Amino acid sequence: MAKARALGAAASRGDFAESQPTSVPTQRLVTAPVDLDLQDYRLIAENASDVVFRADLHGTVTWISPSVERLLGWPRDEVMQRDFLDFVHDEDKDRISQTRSRVAYGIPVVMEFRARHRSGEYIWISSAVRPLHDEQGTIIGRVGSWRDATERRLAQRRLEETKERFRLLAENASDIVYMSGPDRIVRWIAPTVESALGWTPDEIIGTTFHDLLHPDDAEAISEARRRIFEDDDFVGSGRSLEMRLRNKCGEYRWFSGNATRLTDAEGRVAGIVAGMRDVHDLVIHRERAERGENRLAAVLETLFDPHLTLDAVSDSSGIIMDFVFLEANAAACEYLTIPHQNLIGMRLLDVFPEHTDSDLFHRYVRVIETGEPLILDNYAFTESGERSDANSREVLFLDIRASRVGNSLNFTFRDVTERHLAQRQLADSEKKYRRLAENAADVVYEWGLDGRLAWVSPSVTQSLGWKPDVIIGRHITDFVHPEDLTRETLLASADTREARLRTADGEWKWMRISGRAIRDSRDRAPGFIETAHDIQAEMSARMSLAYQAGHDPLTGLPNRRTLLAELDESIAAKAEHAGSLLSVGIDDLGSIIDGFTHAAADRVVSHVADHLQRLDVTRVARITEDEFAVLLSVQDADSIADLADAIQSIVNSPTSVGGHSIDVTVSIGIATRTDTSSGEEWLRNATTALHHAKSLGGNRWQFQDAGMAKAATERVIIRSSIRDGLAAGHFRAWFQPVVCLSTRSVVGYEALARWITSDSKVVPPDVFIPAAAHADLILELDRAILGQALERAARQPAKTWVSVNVSSSSLCDPGLVEGVLAEFARTGALPSQLQLEVTETSLLTDTERIQENMIALAEIGVSWWVDDFGTGFSSITHLRDLPVQGLKLDRSFTRGITNDPTRSRLAQGLQGLAQGLALSTVAEGIETEQQAALLQDQGWQMGQGWLFGRPVADTED
Repeated sequence: MAKARALGAAASRGDFAESQPTSVPTQRLVTAPVDLDLQDYRLIAENASDVVFRADLHGTVTWISPSVERLLGWPRDEVMQRDFLDFVHDEDKDRISQTRSRVAYGIPVVMEFRARHRSGEYIWISSAVRPLHDEQGTIIGRVGSWRDATERRLAQRRLEETKERFRLLAENASDIVYMSGPDRIVRWIAPTVESALGWTPDEIIGTTFHDLLHPDDAEAISEARRRIFEDDDFVGSGRSLEMRLRNKCGEYRWFSGNATRLTDAEGRVAGIVAGMRDVHDLVIHRERAERGENRLAAVLETLFDPHLTLDAVSDSSGIIMDFVFLEANAAACEYLTIPHQNLIGMRLLDVFPEHTDSDLFHRYVRVIETGEPLILDNYAFTESGERSDANSREVLFLDIRASRVGNSLNFTFRDVTERHLAQRQLADSEKKYRRLAENAADVVYEWGLDGRLAWVSPSVTQSLGWKPDVIIGRHITDFVHPEDLTRETLLASADTREARLRTADGEWKWMRISGRAIRDSRDRAPGFIETAHDIQAEMSARMSLAYQAGHDPLTGLPNRRTLLAELDESIAAKAEHAGSLLSVGIDDLGSIIDGFTHAAADRVVSHVADHLQRLDVTRVARITEDEFAVLLSVQDADSIADLADAIQSIVNSPTSVGGHSIDVTVSIGIATRTDTSSGEEWLRNATTALHHAKSLGGNRWQFQDAGMAKAATERVIIRSSIRDGLAAGHFRAWFQPVVCLSTRSVVGYEALARWITSDSKVVPPDVFIPAAAHADLILELDRAILGQALERAARQPAKTWVSVNVSSSSLCDPGLVEGVLAEFARTGALPSQLQLEVTETSLLTDTERIQENMIALAEIGVSWWVDDFGTGFSSITHLRDLPVQGLKLDRSFTRGITNDPTRSRLAQGLQGLAQGLALSTVAEGIETEQQAALLQDQGWQMGQGWLFGRPVADTED
C-alpha cells in the first residue's frame, strides 16, 4: 500500500518543477504500474479523482483512468490509442509538443493547457508528466495525471487583477508622507503636500507639522508622538488618528494619519515617518450619516403607519422558520398593543399565529430569499382571537410593503379597511349610474388622462355603429375629426361644444358634446365623462345655409366675401400659398347678354369657370358677374406671366350658345401681395390692373406693378428674340483654347455659346441662357452649339478635342444619344474628339435617364467632364459611379490663388481628390504666369484662360 500511495503521488501531484531530475527510486516507482502483476496499483489509479494516463513516446495514450469521462466527458475507449494532442487547444499544441522532447530526455514536466470537453468547450488542465522506464532504465514512454484547473485559473486571474488594481492605487496614491526628528522639525515631505494642502515642500521642510494642527487636535497628536519616542512597548505604526490640518488658504481639512519609528544603528529612536490621507469628505459624510440615522429614527417614530424590522430565524438546514422583532416604531407598538421593551426579541408567529395558516409568512420568506420587494394592497387579514375581542374578528384589509435589507425584513403596513369599504360602496354606486347611462339614447363614454376610452354605453352601436368592446381601449382622437381636435375637445370642458365623430363605416357625424372631469378625493381629475347627442340633421341645414352665403350659386365657386376673408388671413399669416392675385374678367359679357340672353351669358361664365378650376392654383373665386379671382403661390413675374398666358390660351376658345359659336376672350389684372394691408386692397389692385388691360383693347394681361410689368415684358421679348435668333442662326460657338501646362501646347478647345444679334451686338450668356432655359429653348440651343463644335473638331487633328457644355435639360433628354450620334454622322468628327461638360448641380438629379445617357455616350468614346468643380454639391459617389473622366477647377479658385493661402489649399485638395480618383484635370480662369506656375506645381495637368487665349469666333462657317 505504501507503493500504491507513492504511485498516486507521482502520477497526480502538480507541484513538480520542470527542471527536477528523475531519481532512480522514481524510475522504479513509475515502472511498477506497467507490471501486469501489480493490479493493486491499477485499481488505485482507476479510482483516483485525478485522471491518470500512460502514453508511448509518440504521445499515443495506451491507458487512461475512467475519471477522464468525469473530467472531459470522453469515454476512456474513445481516448485510448489516440494522440492526446487531438484534445488540446490549437494555441497550446506547440507548447505541449516541446515538452515531449524534455520528457523523452528524462525531465519531468508540470504545465497547464486547455483541453476540449466532449461538449465542445475548453477547460484548463493542470498536468504532471514523468518519463516511464523499463527494468533496464530505458525511457519507453510517459506517465502522468490531469487535474481540472479551471477554477484555480479563474481565481489566479482575479488575484492578478486585484494585484494590478492595488499596484495602480499605490503608484497613484495622494497620501502625504513626511519624516521628522525628535525636535519635530520636518526633514522631508512628499510633493503631494502641495495638492493636498497647497503648501510646497520647501515651505514645510524646516518647520514643525504641529503648527498646522487644529488647536483641538494638538493634545492628542502630541500624546501619540510622545509614545512613539518614549514608550518601550511601542510596536509598529500605532493606531490611526484623525486630525485637522490647516491648508494654505487658512481652512482646516480632516486627515487620517499614523506613524512609525526611525531608528539609528544603535537602535535608538532617531525620528518618525508618518503618512496622512485626506479623509475630509469621509468624516463629513460620516457625521452626516450619523445625523441622518438620528433623523431617520425620529422620522420612523413620527410615522402614523406601523414600521417593523424583523430578523430571519433559520433551522440547521438554512430553512427560515420564523422572524424575530428587532425594531418597532411607536405606531407599531400601539397597533399591536405590546410595549416596545416586550416586543423586541419576540417571534413573529408568537404575535401572529394566524400567519401559519396563511400565505403571508411564505411571502415574507420569499422577500428574504429573492430580494424582490413585497407589495400588497387591500390584503384580507383576519386577526386572531388572542389580540381581539369578539366584535373585532372581522376581516381587516391591509396595504403591506416589505423589503429585504441584509438578512432582515423591513416591514410597513396600513389598515385600509375603511377605504376598502368606501371603494366597495363607490363601485356599487357607479354600477347603478352606469345602468342608467347604458339605457340612455345619447352616447355616454368615459376616458382617462392617457386619452384612451375606458367605457362606452351600448347606445354607441345605434348612433355610430361601433361595438363597445371594439373601441374600448382606443385613443379618443381616433374618433374625432382632425379639424375638431381643439384644446377644449381634449380637455373635456364642461361647456357644450360640437364636433364630428367617426362612424363604424368611416363617415363623420356631427354630435353636440358636453362633459366634465371626474375628480377624486384629492380634487384631481384622473378622467372625464362625456355625453354626445346626434345633431347631424341640424348641422346639415346650417352648413347648407353657410355654403350658400359664401359661394356663387351658378359656378359653386367661393364668392367675394369668402375670398376676402381668405386673403385677409393669408396676409396676416404671410402664407406661402398666397403670393399673387389675378383678376380675370370676361371681355364684353354685356354684349352677349344684349345679343342673346342671360342664360347665354351664364353658359359663357360656366365655360370660363370650368377651365379656371382645372388650373393648379391655390384658389378660384367668382367676384362679380363677369370677373373671377385666381390666387397663386408664386410671386416672380416670369411664372405669373406664364400662367396668365396659359389662362388666356385655354379660356380663349369658342363656345356654342343657342346654336351660335361665340369667341370668348378674357383680360387679366395681376397684383402681388407685396405692400398690401388687407384683402380688399389686394383685390382692388388686381381689379385696377384688369381695367387697365381692358382699356388697352382687352384680351391681354397687365401687372399692377409697373416695374414687374416692364421686367415681364422684357423677358417675354427676349424669349421671343431667342426663338427667332435660333431660327436665323444667330447663336454661334466661339472657341477658347485649352493647353498642356507643362508644354503650353494646345490640346483642345471649349465651345462657348454667343448670341450675335442682327445689329451685330453680342448678348452675354448670363442673359440669354436663363431665358432660354425658362422658355424650354435650351435643348435647341445645346444642339446648335454641339453641331458647330463638331464641325470644328472634324477640321482638327484627331488628337485635338472640343468640349461642349450640356444643360441639365439636355442631360435628361431621351433623345440626347441619338442626337449626338446624328451629329457625328453629319460632321465626320470622331467620338474621341468630343468632351461633354456638366455642372455639379446637374448631377444632383441622379436619375436613371441621366445614367443611361452618360454611360451610352461614354461607351462609344465620348468623354464626360465635371465643369466648375468645387462650387456645386456633387459627392464623390457621382465621380465614382458615373463615367466621369475629368474635372475642371472653377475660376473662382484660380482668381487670387497666388496671394490667398485658403484658395491655394482648396485647389491643392481638389487636385489630390482628382488624382486619387485617376481623373484628368483642367484649371480655368488662368490670367498670369504666376497662377499657371503654381497650379502646375500642384499637379493640375491642363489650363484655360486669357493667358493662353480668349474665346474667338470660328473663322470657317
